[in-house]
Amino acid sequence: MKRAAIAVAIALMLALISAAYAQPQPNSTFPVVVAVDGEEYYFADHTSDPNDGNWIVLKGGAEWLLPSLEASYSGVSYASYVRDGRSITINSTFAEKAVKYPFAKHPTFKVGDTVEAAFKGSRELKGRTIEFRLIKAGPKAVRDALSAAFHGDTSKLKSLIASYVWRENATLNEEGDAELPSFKVNSSGDYLLIALNEYREPTYRLCIYGLTLVEVLEYRCEVEAPSTVIIGSPIDVEVEMPDAPSITEGYRYGAAIIHEDAYKLSFKLTSNGYVEGTILKANGAIIVQGTADKVFKLFGVGLNKVNKDVA
Repeated sequence: MKRAAIAVAIALMLALISAAYAQPQPNSTFPVVVAVDGEEYYFADHTSDPNDGNWIVLKGGAEWLLPSLEASYSGVSYASYVRDGRSITINSTFAEKAVKYPFAKHPTFKVGDTVEAAFKGSRELKGRTIEFRLIKAGPKAVRDALSAAFHGDTSKLKSLIASYVWRENATLNEEGDAELPSFKVNSSGDYLLIALNEYREPTYRLCIYGLTLVEVLEYRCEVEAPSTVIIGSPIDVEVEMPDAPSITEGYRYGAAIIHEDAYKLSFKLTSNGYVEGTILKANGAIIVQGTADKVFKLFGVGLNKVNKDVA
């Protein structure tokens, strides 16, 4: 009887170990791994190092001064749940993490401009061949794809990354870096440049190393503003779009002046592993919040209800 109990105990231990290792495991290269009904999604690490942090850097266009950007996460390192009959597991090597975006400027481009880009990867990626895809997608399309994926439906996400308008492979050098061939975008809109590897055999695997926003404007924008101001005195700000047609109806123009000390964004994501316990804040203000109905709402009202008053 004792031998039978021991055998059963050993069998249960082996079953637990087997189940644990059947799930894709995070590591130093991919500290966050998501499994959705047998499909595997790997997300590469990012650090505050501009040369070794897995960042995509854009060149050309018109550079704009960015606010100081910092993102932090605090929550669970493991979560497993079933949504709409699909099994979803999120596994990471950390429960807390903070990253500062290491670049002070980011360019925007006009239709027809030449875009140059470089990947500043981790040294442990040296020699790896990575695919770069340019995808035309706005915030709503990305939100919808990610929302569906967290419900277990990854078809929108896979369709999104398959709808690229430009792609190129690059082999990373000894530093884990690569210069990409230049390209042009002939249509205005929001684009994402994504560094990834996609495999379909023996199981579907998507490895995402990094991404950045490529904003292509229809018209060139020029802004003139004073570098210093006096409290209580008028401020003259001129905003021009010299290439735009002389039509004023249907357009809204605006400018904001922000004190240099306040020109920063601190994003904080907290989660207890459940939708209703997940909140994203920027400078203390709620941006995205999960609800008991298992949906994420933007500014607490849902994206379709965001208007100028809410913003």
